[in-house]
Amino acid sequence: MLQKDVDIRQAEEIVKGIGIPVQSKIVNNLYKEIKQTTPDIRKIVSLTSKDVGLSASILKIANSSYFGGGGISSIEYALNIVGLTSFFNIVVSSIFLNTYKEITDRNIFSKFWNHSMLVAKTMSLIAKITKNIDENDAYITGLFHDCAIPLFLKRYSDYNTLPALGNEADATAKEDEKFQTNHCMAGFILTTSWRLPDVVSRVISNHHNIDISSHKKLYVRKMAACAYLAEYLVINYGGLQDGTSAEMPTKSGSGTESKDDMIRNNPGWEPIFTELGVKEADLTNIRRELQDIGETSEE
Repeated sequence: MLQKDVDIRQAEEIVKGIGIPVQSKIVNNLYKEIKQTTPDIRKIVSLTSKDVGLSASILKIANSSYFGGGGISSIEYALNIVGLTSFFNIVVSSIFLNTYKEITDRNIFSKFWNHSMLVAKTMSLIAKITKNIDENDAYITGLFHDCAIPLFLKRYSDYNTLPALGNEADATAKEDEKFQTNHCMAGFILTTSWRLPDVVSRVISNHHNIDISSHKKLYVRKMAACAYLAEYLVINYGGLQDGTSAEMPTKSGSGTESKDDMIRNNPGWEPIFTELGVKEADLTNIRRELQDIGETSEE
């Protein structure tokens, strides 16, 4: 039996033992609708307005600094102001938040939530700039890339989030040694069970690896490249606000290196930039955007 098979089987046991968080059907229904040639706006509003708690959460996130909102008081107005793509991202974020916030303690969850939101926002930004991957796919991948971490925290009292949230290269190896699987494999199981797009699950299964060549499909490689670059920029440049970044292990460099500097320090960056078509000016723009994004709390 291959090691990966062992990892997946163990991951399935972990997820099954804890209980897979129930996914709202709204995510799949909304995703299908926005992929239509002509999305039905009235149907989208109806899907997201029926649940009062979800509606309140959507409005809260729509008014957060992550989406540059303010003064948005209704679902219809939120959709008109932020647009369909951002609205979908807000809905998924709201469901994600409501599903996960009770799993672990408040302080750890806050760090996890902010990190996930920043990576999601950055992936969406990279997708928008490069125009060769879907913004919604990118956002969901970023939001869910560490989705199994709260499950590990619930299962293992001694689970250390820092290597994973800090994107240490050997974070998954350490987890494999201790737990016979890792949060990437468990994330793959969870997102597959939620029937999220296949590209999301595949990227999540190996998102700590700079070597994107393990993905055979071109689109998956592009998304994997986007995920790795986004997390690098968040950790080294955007960080986690409110001093959290000081607690996190970081990669070498300040996050302001040029493309040439990054490739010189690690040749693995070259295929990532090539797949994405990221230019030097793009990196500058992304860093500037990260500076402008403030902290959003789950409270």
